[in-house]
Amino acid sequence: MRSYQKVIVSILVVLVVGIIGLTIYGMQIYQETNATFNQISKSVDRKTDKRETAISIEERDPFSILLMGIDTGALGRTEQGRSDSMMVVTVNPEKKQSTIVSLDRDIYTQIVGYNTIDKLNHAYAFGGEAMAMDSVENLLDIPIDHYVTINMQGMRDLICAIITCTNHFPRPTDARAPERERNVCQKSLRSMWRRRPWSSTVRSITWTTRGRTASGSFAHITECRL
Repeated sequence: MRSYQKVIVSILVVLVVGIIGLTIYGMQIYQETNATFNQISKSVDRKTDKRETAISIEERDPFSILLMGIDTGALGRTEQGRSDSMMVVTVNPEKKQSTIVSLDRDIYTQIVGYNTIDKLNHAYAFGGEAMAMDSVENLLDIPIDHYVTINMQGMRDLICAIITCTNHFPRPTDARAPERERNVCQKSLRSMWRRRPWSSTVRSITWTTRGRTASGSFAHITECRL
């Protein structure tokens, strides 16, 4: 075999090996993504009487999403919890418009399916996502098509996933520990918002946990990795 033929064969071998390697890697990523999606997604057995036909993403139909922050999942809380933070997002692909509305958790309203009038955040405690969606749908008189929930542990994991962890502030042990921890987290979060390009969007949203604003809720993070 001549030298130029050896070079061509070598290049072909490298290309074949590279393609095989990329294919295997792509399949692994696909399987991991599917597994993660299956773990975090859950369908809700409910029907709405505010839509005659199901929405179609392919046809660019408008749709709505109920966002719920649940006050459980951390600090030893394992109960059902309440949806202490609620927002409704509407998306209109055709008009390229979206809106987001924050709902007061203490609104007294009809809890659909529980035959009572109570605080809106109790709907999730009584009947989970389906009852919360039905109650918000009844309150706003609009169809609620999808939902997203995140609990306190999920919020903490999300923060640590999107922020580079350069400092570690362990929980202090003296009497002023909660206040000092909150101040450290607030300063780090403010600094992070200023550095990130989405800061103007994030600051316009108030996320509440147990009735507190975002600055207060982060005081409950046992370790602030920002």
